[in-house]
Amino acid sequence: MRLSIAPGQTDGLTQFIQTNPTSSIAGINIVGWTLFYSLACFFVAPVFQETRLYKVIKYALIVNGIICVLGGIGYIYDNIALIFLTLNIGMGGATMTALIALFILQIFSTYGTFLSLVRGDIFVE
Repeated sequence: MRLSIAPGQTDGLTQFIQTNPTSSIAGINIVGWTLFYSLACFFVAPVFQETRLYKVIKYALIVNGIICVLGGIGYIYDNIALIFLTLNIGMGGATMTALIALFILQIFSTYGTFLSLVRGDIFVE
């Protein structure tokens, strides 16, 4: 799209730029990250209940859902500090915690124990 724009002919394109906070694209992006992503986290969280690792995933997903809702509230009220803390730092941290726990869970379920991973059984077929 950028290459096909004639020099100086950019009128009306501001509604299609994601970094413009008043554009429709930014609004769709925020609704996705704050409303739908938080709902997905809230609905998936009850699945993880058995072990301690499952509980870490469960609580990380719940915290992530709460952080996403708070980010949406910050966006509605134009609170830049709340948006920064929730959508940039908070959501990233909670999502990373859940992903790392899921990665550890996948390794343990595939290879049995941590010792098999340390011994190098993971590389032997």
